[in-house]
Amino acid sequence: LEELDEASLDSDERIDLELMRGAAFLEMEELLNFDWRKRDPEAFLPIHALYQLTIKEPEDFVTALRSRLSSFPTYLRNSKQYIGQEPERIPSVWLESAAVAVESGVDFIRDLSKHHKVQANRKRLRDLDSLISDAIEALHQYAQFLEQEIGPRAGDDFAVGKQRFTHLLRYRHFLEVEPTALFEFGIELCDRTEQKLIAVCRDLTGGEDIATLNDRINTQYPVGDPLPLYKEQMQAARTFSINQELVEFPSTEQLSVIETPIFLRHIPVSMRLTRGIMYSSLLQT
Repeated sequence: LEELDEASLDSDERIDLELMRGAAFLEMEELLNFDWRKRDPEAFLPIHALYQLTIKEPEDFVTALRSRLSSFPTYLRNSKQYIGQEPERIPSVWLESAAVAVESGVDFIRDLSKHHKVQANRKRLRDLDSLISDAIEALHQYAQFLEQEIGPRAGDDFAVGKQRFTHLLRYRHFLEVEPTALFEFGIELCDRTEQKLIAVCRDLTGGEDIATLNDRINTQYPVGDPLPLYKEQMQAARTFSINQELVEFPSTEQLSVIETPIFLRHIPVSMRLTRGIMYSSLLQT
């Protein structure tokens, strides 16, 4: 990247270059100081690799499915060698999340035989039950290892520190703001939002119990299957973005709104792409 002649790049290309530089810097920093292979036991779970086969069109679905299922025992056995190197650096909350992911992943794998792609290739998958059984056993052994070997020595802090947090703000989000200022803004915004919610709560119920009102609303809406509503709203947002010329869409782009797979539902939406981005003082506060 350093060898590229920036003077010859147009404005869009310079933005692309800045994005690539930031991504490369953060990736290098993470590998050197926050190697996920030693900190995040859930990242080793290969369940998503199976899920991808159900939503995409591999050249040979049966071969790919059999290969991935059969690799579970060896893959997870080798994963223990990495994740067991520095157990004190693994946040206990991540262990708990991994345990939930294993159980929901087991449910997902058990239901694979019901998937229409599997049903259509059942004659070529006569060994599917055995492959699924071995994969599930490998997952249970991995979960047992995390509980018995890692759990007693796991740490409590998943904060990355002020320097890393600042770098994430600068090179991933391109914000020229100090973490402390951002935190103060967040506190102010939370307080302001809470007061607005209380005002709405008073208007609707005469009281200030936001949680109870929220629970009541969640039991009433959406009515029926929410997926069509999500699709409608996403399409509206896409149309708005096009009409307002906010972004350009490639001609081959397609919008697909699908149900969150069972093995990801325990993770809050905001945490599915990045984890551990707080630094210590913010975490304590």
